[in-house]
Amino acid sequence: MLLFPVPIILFSFVSEILYKWQITHMEMIKGIKGHGYYDELVVPIIENTAYEYQLTESFAKAVCFF
Repeated sequence: MLLFPVPIILFSFVSEILYKWQITHMEMIKGIKGHGYYDELVVPIIENTAYEYQLTESFAKAVCFF
C-alpha cells in the first residue's frame, strides 16, 4: 500500500485549478542540471490518466506551453 503525506493530497485538490508548480530558493533545485538555489523551477501539472500512453497529448501541450 502506498501512502502519501497529507500536504501532497491537499495540493492535488488545489492543483485542479493550477497549471504549474513553481519554487525558488530551495536547496533541492541544485540537484537539477543547470539550476541553482536562486533559480526558479517550474513544473507543469497535467491531469492523471489510467495508463501512461494516455498522457501523451496533455504532456505535449504542457511542454509546448512552457
